[in-house]
Amino acid sequence: MRRLPSLLALLAATAMLMSVAFAEHRPAVFFDTNSYDVMGQDLIQTVRDWPASNHNKAAAHLTIGDRPAPADILINNQSEGARSPFYGAFMHGVWRFATLWGVAAVQCLVTAWVVYLLWRTLAPRAPLWSYPALIAAVTLGSSISFFTTFAMPDIFAGVGGVAMVLILAQGDRLRRAEIVGLWAVCAYSLATHKSHLATGLLTAVGGGLLLRILGLRTRTLGPRVLAVLGAALVAAVAGAAFDHVYENRTGHRLAHPPFLMARVLADGPGRRYLRAVCPAPGQGGVPPYTLCGFQRNMSNSVNLILWSDSPTTGVFNYSSRDQRDGMEAEETRFVVGAVTFDPLGQVTASLRNWARQLAAFKVDDPLGDPATYLTGPYWPTTSLPKLIPHPEACSSPGPCRPPFDEGVLARWHGTVLAASLLFLVWRLCRKDMRQALWSRGLKAGQEPARVAATVLLLAVVVLANAAVCGMLAGPFPRYEARLIWLLPVAASLVALALPARVMRRRRDA
Repeated sequence: MRRLPSLLALLAATAMLMSVAFAEHRPAVFFDTNSYDVMGQDLIQTVRDWPASNHNKAAAHLTIGDRPAPADILINNQSEGARSPFYGAFMHGVWRFATLWGVAAVQCLVTAWVVYLLWRTLAPRAPLWSYPALIAAVTLGSSISFFTTFAMPDIFAGVGGVAMVLILAQGDRLRRAEIVGLWAVCAYSLATHKSHLATGLLTAVGGGLLLRILGLRTRTLGPRVLAVLGAALVAAVAGAAFDHVYENRTGHRLAHPPFLMARVLADGPGRRYLRAVCPAPGQGGVPPYTLCGFQRNMSNSVNLILWSDSPTTGVFNYSSRDQRDGMEAEETRFVVGAVTFDPLGQVTASLRNWARQLAAFKVDDPLGDPATYLTGPYWPTTSLPKLIPHPEACSSPGPCRPPFDEGVLARWHGTVLAASLLFLVWRLCRKDMRQALWSRGLKAGQEPARVAATVLLLAVVVLANAAVCGMLAGPFPRYEARLIWLLPVAASLVALALPARVMRRRRDA
């Protein structure tokens, strides 16, 4: 019975995190939601029909119409390797029984739970009502609810980040079952997107180094870092295993669009390198890269390079299947050549993209009009029309458009974020925090040192995410908006963990 109030608070927090979907009358989808759904179906069928689903089609003497996994026919193996089958299996499986409302509810519940553990361990003396109050404030002032109700793996960037921070910084205040649950959340979050995996590795290494500098003993820190690295290893092995089974079954490798190639081209060094090594039009010689045939289409936009169908701006999406295979096969060689050709230019561009990604936090993709996915020649043929709740109400643009103004949201979220950052900087510069950091207070168990370490670890997650996404893919708002809510959460928790009256009491003493 003692846990009932906490459970009710957790359910109230879950309902608050659902608020954007309630306001929009449905959870949000995106173009890529279809790809995740297809990959999820493929994973479900692979597990359901095992071991027959692991048979090579030719070796098993199957006819042309037979498929060990029927969803294989829906997969574009040249690009779907970038979409996680593990997020897709969760989304498709829950959707089958509870529609997208069930998917949003599960995402909200998991988010509410990891934030609850962060609240309970960082502010153990705070009254229970302060937890739903924190969730209400963050829901009103940040992007969190737009991503908990978004049928994309983005929310798990932040959820996985919080799980890692809890394991690294608060392991001694967690029950064994909670640590196991957080580890599972961490491993799953890292498996839902390759950028999450890269961010997790940076957080484990950078966060571990930070905690050691702040005084956490090696015998305590070592197992925690190994736990996070173990979760990353499980996520990586699971992804490789699925890819191997798919290739064994179909004879085709699951590839992904050449994101790094597009990045160095958009940054400039790739275009300069291409002009230097490709023969000029009309000259003889064998072009060293498939890209040489698209020099006139090169631009500083990753989206155009990858996804444009225009004969004047398209590259990857405009090319033939054989040309795409060539670009994917040559990607590593081309990127190494471009970076070697102009290392200073690439470093400068990458650092600039990192900074731009940190500043790009507005909510945009979750605000798409559902009618976009229900009209036109292609999207109505995908799984999106059946995934969207009550699609008949959205048959034309307008009626289902989300009731949020992107510009107003950006200004409001920016104001809250600026206030949170100012408060965090001010609080970290106070005497008790400075002394705890300077004296490496984690070795003595000082509470200000624990609070400071947790806040700094959350900042590491935000910085690592911006570095991975901005430098390797591009500074797109969704990549930062999906977890920038960690900073308002951190500010709220600091205010609860070290309230002003405690500061006054210590000063008076």
